[in-house]
Amino acid sequence: MTNLRGGRSGGLVLSSARASECPSLTALALRSKASWGYDDAFMRACRQELVVDSADLADPAVWSVVARSGETPVGFALVRFRAGQEAELEAMFVAPERHREGIGRRLISAVLAACARRSVPVLEIQSDPFAAPFYRALGARDACELESLSIPGRMLPLLRLTVP
Repeated sequence: MTNLRGGRSGGLVLSSARASECPSLTALALRSKASWGYDDAFMRACRQELVVDSADLADPAVWSVVARSGETPVGFALVRFRAGQEAELEAMFVAPERHREGIGRRLISAVLAACARRSVPVLEIQSDPFAAPFYRALGARDACELESLSIPGRMLPLLRLTVP
């Protein structure tokens, strides 16, 4: 995992995820996903793909960033760098009570900077339909739809965001 230089503004600090934070990052992802109004059956079906574990963070192909308020994670992103200058946003979540504070924009800016350092021209994002407008507002373009890994028959937008 690549370390991120700590950035500070608006009371937030951005830095790499720590293995000890995996339970709190998983809880944050589950709360954030549930905030869109998904029912219990849906949340059970997608729970496994929302789990952040230490193997994810130890994988050299995965880069992480966590936004913290004090010591409390309030948002995070995970990017998987693949062979041949390709990157996929594997996860990005912001605590529901912190939506609309610019945390998502800060996380995406850090992600795009990490992609630029690796000369990755485009970030792929398989988005939740509720989150897609956020990415589109940042300039992401629809590429196609892909079937969800956890909900058979559910189609998700695949977006591409050009790295500046």
